[in-house]
Amino acid sequence: MAISEAWLEPYIPARGGVAVDVGANHGEWTRELARRFETVYAVEPNPALGEQLLAIGGNVEVLPVGAWSVPEWYEFTTYGQDVHLSAFFAHGGINTGEPTGSVRLWCQPIDEMPIAGRVDFIKIDVAGAEREVVLGAETTIQHDRPRLIIEAHTYIKGLLIAQTLKMWGYAVEAVRHPAYTEVPNDVTLWDEHYWLVCNPD
Repeated sequence: MAISEAWLEPYIPARGGVAVDVGANHGEWTRELARRFETVYAVEPNPALGEQLLAIGGNVEVLPVGAWSVPEWYEFTTYGQDVHLSAFFAHGGINTGEPTGSVRLWCQPIDEMPIAGRVDFIKIDVAGAEREVVLGAETTIQHDRPRLIIEAHTYIKGLLIAQTLKMWGYAVEAVRHPAYTEVPNDVTLWDEHYWLVCNPD
């Protein structure tokens, strides 16, 4: 099963030992990564998606927590589309539907999660909390030097993540939706929603 962001597939390693899917959602990326890696850790705090992720089985380990920079309970906004949660945005976003309420969920740094082995790849899609996830994975990133694909949901967050990873010895490339071959008149999706492909120098 290929990922819907097909333009990102060339940036995913063909094979490896351990991959971490942060913001696993309903498991689309998890399934693709399970074809390529010996072990995949699916990090997803949404209790509505737990059984769906557990059903993947095989070489997938489900970690039912949110990823953040420090261990703490956080308030997540819920939306009309129950596959979406955000601890960062209080309003609706791309394909989320309208906000419907909130739920308190436990979060912790990737560095403190029970992940065994050297991490070769990390995908991060966490609806605005991507910088916090990166900061909570500093030891893992600095020690294991994984490749990363990070979905950036704001211009400033993407910029700060890129600056941090460059300080940690990474080359960072911004990848945008293939529908955009140049900056459009409406720059919202250009500046506020794109992907960072990060490789150790």
